[in-house]
Amino acid sequence: MKAVAQAAASFLRDNLVPYTSVGVAYGRTLHSVLEYLPRLDLHGIRVVQMMGGYGGRRWKTVAIELVKEFASRLGGEPVYLFAPAFAKSPETRDAFLSEKEVQEVLRMAEEVDVALVGIGGMRRETSLLIETGNFEEQEIEELVRRGAVGAICGTFFNIDGEVIMCDLDKKRIAVDVKRIRERGSRVIGIAGGMEKKEAILGALRGKWLTDLVTDAQVGRWLLSTAKGK
Repeated sequence: MKAVAQAAASFLRDNLVPYTSVGVAYGRTLHSVLEYLPRLDLHGIRVVQMMGGYGGRRWKTVAIELVKEFASRLGGEPVYLFAPAFAKSPETRDAFLSEKEVQEVLRMAEEVDVALVGIGGMRRETSLLIETGNFEEQEIEELVRRGAVGAICGTFFNIDGEVIMCDLDKKRIAVDVKRIRERGSRVIGIAGGMEKKEAILGALRGKWLTDLVTDAQVGRWLLSTAKGK
């Protein structure tokens, strides 16, 4: 994670420009990037939270602090999404989505110029979402049985990057990353570790990303897999 975070910080330093809107999801690796990202103080930057908070109070606070700190390092304005990543029920989700402020933030998140996303696996040790998201064990087991290998912004997909529809979608409060890609925006995936290789491969096959920052071992495995096909 340290190597990927260092590489990602260097990549962002070289690629982010003034007057850009930046969407930020949440995850361990993205949080680690801040340890190595220098203060850039770019003009006209806006940093938008792309997914509601999840886990206990501490983790929800950390999600907001992540957006705040990215905005501070880049010299921009933070925009927070004050909602849970997954509501308790579809009805509760609809209530949140009826709020004008939540609608506005999600619209802004969908229209960002650059999105920074982590790629979660399907085990607690490879996904902060699964570790802290208060899911039922059977919900995760069902997703795995249906071929899920990973998730981006709370949307689960298989090894070919195809979305796996599930009941959690009816409770999710987050931007649709596929829509960001369809708009032609840049989506930078930041993830590493061989335990996540299938999730990263699925994200690439599904064209969820325009850019990937990962480690050398995963990179070599991805290239060998591509040559094998």
